[in-house]
Amino acid sequence: MFTPATYNITSFEEDIPKAQKISQKEKVDLENLLKNEFHEYSKNNICLDIIDLNEIKKINDILALKIIASVDWSDNEKNWIQKGIALHKNKKKCLFCGNKISENRFLELNKLFSDRVDETNNLLVALIDDVSKRIEFIEKNKFELDQELFTPAFEEEVIEYNIKINKFINEYLAYLKDISRELKRKKENVFKVLNAVSQPNNVIQTYKKLKSESQKIILEFNKEIKEIKKSKDEARKKLLLNEVASAIETEDYRNLARDVNVEREIYFKQNKKLQDIKKQIDEVNLEIQKLDEMNQSESKAVKEINDSLKNLGNQSFTLEKANKGYMVKDLDGNIRSVKKLSTGEKNIVAFLWFCADLKNIKKNSKKKKIIIFDDPMNSNDDTAQYLIITKLQSLLKNKSDYEYEQIFILTHNTHFYVNLRYRWWREKNKKATFHLIKAARKTEIKKIESENEDIKNDYDSLWHEVHWLYNNNQPQFMLNPFRRIIETYCEFQNIDPKDFYEEDAEAQKLFNANSHFIDDFYIDTNGKTKEQIMEKVARLFEENNGTFHFEKHWNNQNR
Repeated sequence: MFTPATYNITSFEEDIPKAQKISQKEKVDLENLLKNEFHEYSKNNICLDIIDLNEIKKINDILALKIIASVDWSDNEKNWIQKGIALHKNKKKCLFCGNKISENRFLELNKLFSDRVDETNNLLVALIDDVSKRIEFIEKNKFELDQELFTPAFEEEVIEYNIKINKFINEYLAYLKDISRELKRKKENVFKVLNAVSQPNNVIQTYKKLKSESQKIILEFNKEIKEIKKSKDEARKKLLLNEVASAIETEDYRNLARDVNVEREIYFKQNKKLQDIKKQIDEVNLEIQKLDEMNQSESKAVKEINDSLKNLGNQSFTLEKANKGYMVKDLDGNIRSVKKLSTGEKNIVAFLWFCADLKNIKKNSKKKKIIIFDDPMNSNDDTAQYLIITKLQSLLKNKSDYEYEQIFILTHNTHFYVNLRYRWWREKNKKATFHLIKAARKTEIKKIESENEDIKNDYDSLWHEVHWLYNNNQPQFMLNPFRRIIETYCEFQNIDPKDFYEEDAEAQKLFNANSHFIDDFYIDTNGKTKEQIMEKVARLFEENNGTFHFEKHWNNQNR
């Protein structure tokens, strides 16, 4: 009665600390409480549709209705003629004499009465049917509360209510039968005027009050049942804990508990050993997993590096797995010492390994990754510049593969800079370019906003440098880049430098001599202003038919 179906040895052990004995009287009271089988009252009360005042008025109006005929006959004569018309409807001959009945004859008979006869009869039929259904509904149903479903505490209240509701129903039923009887009398003699049927006093209000009273009784009863349910739950707990308290006082239980404690101690010791062994196994498996992942990651990286090194042609070499680490093997299969690798070869292996390691999943973390390449291609890497550029372009293009937040690439190499940035200005909102221009003891960081401001080649970078020095009023540093500009121009135009300076010997001395003093930061070695230097350069290009070339590069820098 009070033990759950799921109660087991574990439940019993959990209840031991809470076990508590109760008196015999309390036990009997609790058991009697559990025998209480009452439930919440859910039986639907049947509702009445009480005839309202408007409906009563309609009934009384038709009872009092007076229908006047066109000829002054008695009520019996009127009824006799009305019944005769009804009997001969759709008949061609008279039922009494057998003579033919014409349509005109029917029309004349119908004119003897008011048109309201048919209308009144139809309304009477509808009202009689409605009242009959109401009477039938009441006679088939019970409206009192089911006393057997309530506790004794509610017995008196329920009985009192049932007496009142039954009295009301009986009076209301008698009232409906009176209405039905009068309507039928009117139907039998539609010409007779009958007295009105009076409605019992406050019938609607009385019913509403009784209905509210029943709802209140049910609400209070259901509230008590909920409290009883809680009390029954508490009773089950107390009775169960009483049984537990009684059980643990027996000798059998004490012996069993002692045996269980011994077995439990043995179990815990063995289980601890098992868990320690499992922990060791897990640690070994984790170490094996890490080594496997490392080997897989390294193998994948080495394969990627070797695939990239194939693009180096005759100078290509590969990395091969050795007992400890990897060894270098050339195209002929000869093993090469790492010490004999050139600086460029070491750089390219380090670069490729770094790129491959960026995709190592195990090294990824939730922190944002920022990648920086500081001059990734120096003079030793000329043979591998295409490979380096291709790798970096892939890194820039496939951001999601490497999962980085930002990437910075620093370089002094103009050729590398120009080639790396192929189609750079597409999607420029995701990229930024900065030129670091150094003069004297300061460096200016200039953001390049458009393709027109950007460097196209080494020669173009010299014009950029001169332009910056000019704008920053550094005439003493303008000589060296101008000397290199003139040398490059002469080389491409196949002009002898002596011929280029033929009309201005001072300029030749100025650019060739003073440009060697690039590291003297404190003395203006030429005494010329930036405007004077520009005038001299412009005149030199003009004298060598290079005005268009000069203006194109100089003016382009001033856009």
